Amino acid sequence: MLKIYLKLLQKYRPSAGWTLAELMIAASMTLMVVMASGFGLIMILKENKVANATGEMQYDLNRAAEFINEEIRSAKTIEYEGDINKLKDYAPTFFKKYPGKTPILVLKIDGIYERVVYYVDEIDEDQPWHGPGEIKRFGPLFFQDGGHIDPDDQSNDKGRKPDEWTSLTLVDKMVLDLDEERKDCRNLTRDDTNEGEYTDSEGNRWYRFPRKTEEVKGFFTCVRGDKQLVQLGESNPPDFYRNFRD
Repeated sequence: MLKIYLKLLQKYRPSAGWTLAELMIAASMTLMVVMASGFGLIMILKENKVANATGEMQYDLNRAAEFINEEIRSAKTIEYEGDINKLKDYAPTFFKKYPGKTPILVLKIDGIYERVVYYVDEIDEDQPWHGPGEIKRFGPLFFQDGGHIDPDDQSNDKGRKPDEWTSLTLVDKMVLDLDEERKDCRNLTRDDTNEGEYTDSEGNRWYRFPRKTEEVKGFFTCVRGDKQLVQLGESNPPDFYRNFRD
């Protein structure tokens, strides 16, 4: 750019040198071109980063949904928060290890002494995960056959040892603050007299988990009254609302 500008000046001043003002103008024009190019490159890199992050998030959500779906299919029933004291009886170790945490999905699985619990947790600054929230699972680990009990070593039966269960992160980067309209169960009619309760087109009762609207943080479930069907809902784009165990 500078060379072109100097050649244009040379046509009109073939025998003269360059003044300081002319050099400063040329340098300024070159600087503006460089700055514009740099800004454009930064914007391209930023958009590419956002696109990659969105793709990774969608991939993680899909994997988490598949994992949760498989465990839901292995469950005998899906609990809902009809009575928090009953949940404490069903999953005493969870409430002991993680007091103050609100269960989002509670599964009763044959051969497992306590309920498997999914919940939402906030990210601490010293953790390697990305905030502001994450979906976590408290329960026994899976063995090679996909079950909770080791078929080759019955003594290594973590399914019956809740004290040895661990809490694992399935998804991070969860949005915790949701708009009110994003806290409702999809395709269900809200019961205005009972918070967190819904009715479907066939008259079946559904219960949101957690029941209180102010406690819904990023990820929640809606469980049908017969404990055989659950709807998962969460806030990260793009939305995924799925019915499991049809």
